[in-house]
Amino acid sequence: MISYLKKYLAQEKLSGLLGILMLASWLSAVVYYTLPRWLHTDSAYTLFRLLNKEALVYDRFTNYLQLAPAVLAVKMALPANVVVHLVNITLPLFFVAAWFFTQRISTHKALVFPLMLWLSGPEMLFIGYSEIHMAVLCCSLFWFLSTEANPPKWALFVTSLGAFMAHPAALMLMGGSLLAVWISSNESKKWRDLILINISAAFLQYLISPATNNYDSGLLEKIKTPSGWLHITSHYSWDYLCANLSGWMWPLIAMFVTLAVIGFKQVKPLKTILGLAYIVICCLMLVVVYQSGDATVMMQKFFYPVLVVAALLFFSHNSYAKLVHTYTAVFWLSGIVFFLLHGNGYFYRQRAKEVAFQSKQYTKDGYQKVIVNHYNEAIGTPWALPYESMCIAAIEKQPTVSIRYSENGRLKPDSMAVGDTLYLGATFMPPFHVKTLNSVYFKLDEKPYFIDSLKM
Repeated sequence: MISYLKKYLAQEKLSGLLGILMLASWLSAVVYYTLPRWLHTDSAYTLFRLLNKEALVYDRFTNYLQLAPAVLAVKMALPANVVVHLVNITLPLFFVAAWFFTQRISTHKALVFPLMLWLSGPEMLFIGYSEIHMAVLCCSLFWFLSTEANPPKWALFVTSLGAFMAHPAALMLMGGSLLAVWISSNESKKWRDLILINISAAFLQYLISPATNNYDSGLLEKIKTPSGWLHITSHYSWDYLCANLSGWMWPLIAMFVTLAVIGFKQVKPLKTILGLAYIVICCLMLVVVYQSGDATVMMQKFFYPVLVVAALLFFSHNSYAKLVHTYTAVFWLSGIVFFLLHGNGYFYRQRAKEVAFQSKQYTKDGYQKVIVNHYNEAIGTPWALPYESMCIAAIEKQPTVSIRYSENGRLKPDSMAVGDTLYLGATFMPPFHVKTLNSVYFKLDEKPYFIDSLKM
């Protein structure tokens, strides 16, 4: 009995130490890469709207939690540098808080929270505003509570609702969570209660915040298209999946094989088969939905949920703490290796420096509103340049500069589309009046755009 207790305490201490190391390393990277994380496309657009006191959340209201501290900072007119660091660290600290409180109940199961961060792709670190991570956090909390003996139903409902109101992928994530609980438990009544809670939460989400994003609707329509399934191996997403199963997605294969080997020994074969089938179905659905492909960082985001599902099933199948420790440590260390070898940190860091450099150059020349027509590979995706340049100027307390990249053939119409009192944002947004800007962070003169077809 004493020897067993010593082993138990040793495993508990190991779980706690591993959790601390994993979260500390993730937080260190997040803080170090603050600007590269937020001066990039969607995150930069969100940061701009945050500083400009615009609407931030349309139908995914759970994400307001990760923005709320920064919103308060903007209302208090705190420096932009404070705001960006605050919004940068809030969501990661939610994972830290979830781990801190749950590890008091089970340090073994609490490892799921740092693991969920490190299972995301190496480029996903550079998504500052991450709705998918918020959904994963809520889903993981739901799973953790569901595995306890008498979980409070209100907490289960809140976490379930939080997941559904964070990201559309919650449907896949919560399905995996329910399956994981069913596999690890023989209490059929408890599982039925969990299904009812999820249905109620999903229905309430539909009533409160029905999806308004046509982009998401268009993606889901692809599931109904027969050609998407008949020609599944010809999609870009299929090639991406096959190529990356030996890359950053290798934990998926490791967990799948482990589930197959251990699952048949520990639980009924039917449950194991259904768990493995769910992983395969999720992969195939993602291939069809995202068949056209996207940038690398987005493809990692698209396939991330299937790793989350596999991790939840892995934790539920396995009762051997030592194996979980080994796998978690290996996944964490491999995540660091992929992160370092991938080289994406350098690209995003140089990209932020290039935006800052160009902004300062135009400031020296006396220009505030600029349209450029020469593509710069160091910038990569240029649609959010108007927001990125304005945000970096606010953060570094420099005069406001807004740089707009004009696509080939659009230089003349872009230059004619705005008057002295307007400025151009992204191509999918109408021109803004300069007086609508929050003068605490942005100040643009009512002057015409400078057309620069040589720089950038």
